[in-house]
Amino acid sequence: MAQMTAETIRRLARENFDYEIGPEVAEAMAGSIGALLAMTGQFLALGLDGIEPAFGYSNLVREAEALAGRAK
Repeated sequence: MAQMTAETIRRLARENFDYEIGPEVAEAMAGSIGALLAMTGQFLALGLDGIEPAFGYSNLVREAEALAGRAK
């Protein structure tokens, strides 16, 4: 698996968001992202089929409807 490096983080932030990240912050982010990527192989074993992501469209619609109902 490819490694997420601090330089990659800095380049992505610069090229995609026109944002500069310091080397220490980028190094910490690379470590966190690397750990998350390493765990992704275990997700299939968790049996999460049928569970929608927290920010999936239908969940967002339900939350918006609930918030709209509270605002009335």
